[in-house]
Amino acid sequence: MAATKRSSIKRKFDLATLAGLYFKGKTQAEIAGQLNITQQQISYDLKILQTRWAESARGQIDEAKGKELAKVDNLEREYWQAYQLSQKDFRSVTAKRERVDLGIDKDGKRAARKGAITELTVKKETRIGDPRYLAGVSWCIERRCKILGLDAPIQTETAHSSSEEGWLNIRGVILTALAAFPEARVAVANSLSQLEAGPVAIEGDYTEVID
Repeated sequence: MAATKRSSIKRKFDLATLAGLYFKGKTQAEIAGQLNITQQQISYDLKILQTRWAESARGQIDEAKGKELAKVDNLEREYWQAYQLSQKDFRSVTAKRERVDLGIDKDGKRAARKGAITELTVKKETRIGDPRYLAGVSWCIERRCKILGLDAPIQTETAHSSSEEGWLNIRGVILTALAAFPEARVAVANSLSQLEAGPVAIEGDYTEVID
C-alpha cells in the first residue's frame, strides 16, 4: 500500500528522485510505483518542481541581464570619459636647437652636439570632442533599452497590405454581384473609386472613365 505521509527528509529525497526520473521520460505512474507514493502526489510534487524551475530560470535570466547591464554601464562610462578628454584643448611644443660642430672625432667622423634652443613653437588646438565616442554612448543606450525590453515594437506594413488586399477582394465581390445590373454597377464603382486613392475604369458595356 502506498505511503500517505512522508517526513521532510523523505520528501526532499522524493523530489530529487522525481526530477531525475522525470527528465529520463518516466511516466507519473512509473515514478509513483518506484517511489511508493500515489500518482496524485507525484502530480502535485511535479508542479512544485516546475514552479521552482521556472523561478530559477527567471533568476538566471535576471542575473544574466544584470551582468550585461553592468558591462554596458562600464563601457558607457569609459566612452563619456574619453569624450570629455577629447574636448580638452591640444597643446604641442616644438623646440629648434642650434647645432654645434665639434670637428672630427677620434674615429674620423664629424661630431656635433645640440646647442641652445634658437626657436620655440607652441601650437594650441581647440577641440570640440570626438563624435565617435558619442556614437559609442548612443550604442550603449540602445543596447540597454534592448536588454530591458524598452524598445517600441517595429511597425511593418504587413497590416496595411493585408487590409488593402482585403478591401480589393470585397470590392471585386461587390462588382461581380452587380454584373447583371450594368448601370448600378457603374454607379457603385464610381462611388468606390471616390473612396480610393484614384478612380478606376470599369470594363463592360457601360464603362465610364472618371477624370
